[in-house]
Amino acid sequence: MALSNNPKVAIVKTSFDKVLEGLVVVSYIFLWGILFRYYGELPKHIPTPINVFNTDSYNHKNILVLITVISTLLAAGIFYLNSKPYLYSYPVTVTHKNAPKVYGGFTKFTRFLTLGLSLVSSAMIIRVVNSLNYKNSSLNNWMIVVFILVIMIPVIFLSIKSYLKTKKTM
Repeated sequence: MALSNNPKVAIVKTSFDKVLEGLVVVSYIFLWGILFRYYGELPKHIPTPINVFNTDSYNHKNILVLITVISTLLAAGIFYLNSKPYLYSYPVTVTHKNAPKVYGGFTKFTRFLTLGLSLVSSAMIIRVVNSLNYKNSSLNNWMIVVFILVIMIPVIFLSIKSYLKTKKTM
């Protein structure tokens, strides 16, 4: 039994798609570069990058490596899945006729999510390094809000776009 009954249609990347993917790659190169550059200078324990309890707490500096590895693996997984958009489950019936548009829109959406993930991960690493340079450990309040916004804005945008399209066809 196949995982999906969606048609296998080749999707041509637009220039904008290539720019988004390029930005993601550059962002990850920057993220790993910052981590390698400052990791040796960091103390053994650093301020917690994400702390929902709004207290001053500390973790081993390896947490930055873990955040970077998880973020990179997620991005690589999304890149891989974008090469096989027929595996996704869509809220509309996908046919050979509408597949390029549906697949193209959804892969663009996931590229935005990947870019947001890379930027938030980079911001966390930079924020930790800066907090140590300036002897400031309060770095958590805005990070959670930014993370939620980066993830939710594309979801809200896609939901509104899908709703308007559905309303228009009724």
